[in-house]
Amino acid sequence: MARTRAQIKTFVGHFTGRATDKASLIELLCDEALRIALAEHPFKDARSYDQDFPITTSATSVSIATLTDIAHVLSATIIETSGEDNKPIEFKNETWWNENVVNAEDNTQGWPGAALRRGTTVLFDRPVDSGLSLRLVVTENQTFSSDSTECPIAIADV
Repeated sequence: MARTRAQIKTFVGHFTGRATDKASLIELLCDEALRIALAEHPFKDARSYDQDFPITTSATSVSIATLTDIAHVLSATIIETSGEDNKPIEFKNETWWNENVVNAEDNTQGWPGAALRRGTTVLFDRPVDSGLSLRLVVTENQTFSSDSTECPIAIADV
């Protein structure tokens, strides 16, 4: 059974005897517990599916600013806007990027095979062909929106 933040406050109050003067701390810790749980595991309840980002022809990056507070990128695919073809793209770390890509603009234009996420921008290893989009499946950090809201991740409630 999922509990609301108000119910969790009551439980904490019963166990500590200090719920009324610690309400804001409890609110903060409820959201912090969700953030820590999501840092360790990409729960299904926190997933956003098939977020598509059109890529400008010859661009070496795309903005994903519409996705806020990403915890994990679960999958990334380059898709043709026409829907005829697609190809998974692998996210790399900064060390790999600095050793292998350096200047993406120097590479031949085509379908990217590697990407690097820097904040709300995804960089590609080469200039991108026309008619391509980046499709992401991500988990986003969750919060209790109010005292009456149940835990947004059902299994984390346990």
